[in-house]
Amino acid sequence: MTLLGLLFTLTCSVVMYIYNPEEPEGDFPDWVLIYVPVAMFLYQVNFSLFPLDHQNQVLDAADGIQARKNGTTSPLGMLFDHGCDMVSLFLILLFGLAVFRLQFDYNGLQSILLLLTFFIPAFFHMSETYFLRALHLPILNGPNEGILFPAVGCIVSYFTGT
Repeated sequence: MTLLGLLFTLTCSVVMYIYNPEEPEGDFPDWVLIYVPVAMFLYQVNFSLFPLDHQNQVLDAADGIQARKNGTTSPLGMLFDHGCDMVSLFLILLFGLAVFRLQFDYNGLQSILLLLTFFIPAFFHMSETYFLRALHLPILNGPNEGILFPAVGCIVSYFTGT
């Protein structure tokens, strides 16, 4: 399930790379602005009527919940899951930059600080999972609500055309 979620994220990156407008004022095609949020929601967000009920996770978290329930967790599975999460985190960061028309300077200190802003908390959360055997996230957290920013940006851009 984690691999399938990563494939959704990879297809989003390919689609956004192909259809990324050359000029800053250019627009993405409408179907791209709908496909990307749907794929991101399928990757991470839980579909639940109750906000604190984490039983209905989609793709990324479903296999971890099932493995913990059955007692079949392994360090290799955790490494694979968290490795896919890191790749997805980088790609979702690029989605946000593309949707909000921000430039990613590949040589600058600003880019390094931007990446560290996202990867340092993720590293500590994954270290917490490894050492404490539990992940304690607040109600508003990066893995779930952090995906909402690029997704909402795509949806707003779809309706407003900007």
